Amino acid sequence: MRLFLFIILSTLTLTASAQFWQKKEKPAPRYDLPEANYQTNITISPAAKVNVPDVHVTAMKHVSRDLDIAENIIMKEAKHNMRFRQYAQASYSFRELAHLYVVENRFSEAKWYLLQSSSLSRKQNDNKLTVANLIDLADIKATIGELALARTDLKDAQAIATANGMSADLLVIEKKSREIELTNNPGFLKSEFRYAAAVEAEKKAKVVTRQ
Repeated sequence: MRLFLFIILSTLTLTASAQFWQKKEKPAPRYDLPEANYQTNITISPAAKVNVPDVHVTAMKHVSRDLDIAENIIMKEAKHNMRFRQYAQASYSFRELAHLYVVENRFSEAKWYLLQSSSLSRKQNDNKLTVANLIDLADIKATIGELALARTDLKDAQAIATANGMSADLLVIEKKSREIELTNNPGFLKSEFRYAAAVEAEKKAKVVTRQ
């Protein structure tokens, strides 16, 4: 009986030892995503390499989209400021809208919002903003050929700047006035071209004489 028990216990011990020392393999990791999503070698067709979109057109699309986003943001801010009678902030919002429209060559809208900004800035006695708006209005009007109106805006801006000792703004106004006068005086420009042509002819004559 003792011998029989000894044999059984020895067999159980050997079996347990074999299971303990047996190397267990770790289960393979499972991925929730399909195997195709881990592929990185993407083949580009020759047509895709050749037919590259126009960089300028693509850039303009991005610029247009960004301008639309900016317009929506500033417009909401302007409406909020007007609703709560925050006129000082609204005047700057209108000015920012005008600058966006200038970039897009939407000059009629730019003029309208600059006028709204100027109307509010005058009521708030914000002379700095009023003068800046008048200079911008003059720029737009000169661009679209309304030179007489541009001069009127610059004279208005000059009067405000002079009355408030705004020397830096007066220099800007003077520069803009000269630009408008040059634009409206083609005879002056022609005389400049004639002078340049005469100088060039004199140089050529000297070169021929030396030869």
